[in-house]
Amino acid sequence: YTLDLPQLERPWQAYRLVIQAQTCTNLSQPVVATLRVPWSHQHSSVVIRNNEGLTLPIMLHTARPAEWTVPSPYVTLFLDSKCTFSVRIESAPVDSLAQLVRLFSSQLVAYVAAILLLTLRQQMMSLSSQQHCLLFHHALLQGAKPYYVLPAVKIASSTLSWSNVPEPLRFLLPTPDLSSLQQSGLDFLLLPLFLYSVAFALTFLLGLLAYVAIVCSGSTLNKFALKFVGKLAGVSRTWTDWLMAAVDKVPFVVSVAMVAILLSSCGGLAMVIGTFYYFMRVCGMYEDYIEQLFFAPIKYIKDMVMARWRGRQLPVVDDVI
Repeated sequence: YTLDLPQLERPWQAYRLVIQAQTCTNLSQPVVATLRVPWSHQHSSVVIRNNEGLTLPIMLHTARPAEWTVPSPYVTLFLDSKCTFSVRIESAPVDSLAQLVRLFSSQLVAYVAAILLLTLRQQMMSLSSQQHCLLFHHALLQGAKPYYVLPAVKIASSTLSWSNVPEPLRFLLPTPDLSSLQQSGLDFLLLPLFLYSVAFALTFLLGLLAYVAIVCSGSTLNKFALKFVGKLAGVSRTWTDWLMAAVDKVPFVVSVAMVAILLSSCGGLAMVIGTFYYFMRVCGMYEDYIEQLFFAPIKYIKDMVMARWRGRQLPVVDDVI
């Protein structure tokens, strides 16, 4: 038997062919199902030798070329003539998602970079106009709008497409991404918006992970530094805490120590110590800021409850946060 699949054209289309024996106690010969794609010479087969169900994934490795008309992909079935089988085709959303990841995941890096630049732009604009730097996620939501960059990129890509480049210059330039996608049959209208949405969600999650990493790194480095200084100086934890607090109050001591180490030993050791110290300072600043950010809503809710309980006026949110 042969099942034609004329609508199977794009790699992100994914289905499953399910074959189940209905009236057969024992198969006298194996059941074989084979997917054949003429333009890519793709052949995949599954075989069953008992009454268990057979599932054949139906996916394309490459899209159908634009000039290709016939024949279309098809499935050949070799069944036992003494048995009755049910054959059905089901959609496979998980396989479709896997195909999209395989085809377009490499482009997410450029989208994430563009979103980060838009976020930085929004923070710089806020710092210039309001003398206040927005939080990463606030700047991300306000500044990384898709219509800021997608229309211009789409128009520029279409203008600079491979067909508009003079023939003598084509061997000097790489093939544009838009032309490659169109030739491979992987381009569709909402592809940039889809990739931008995925990259936006990924950037948002990466920002959360960065906050968690900063807090964890700051705590770990602070404990390590206190323990190291205590063992090196041979003093107790109390003296170590006092020494670290004094260094934080007078940061030029670290600079003097770095210069002394640079002149007496090597510059690499001085750079390591300086990097370690200033990374601890940045992590400590972020820890205080994040703690304030998390505890400010809780404090505001407590003040709101107490104000209603005592009949006082509610404080302004901006003054609390």
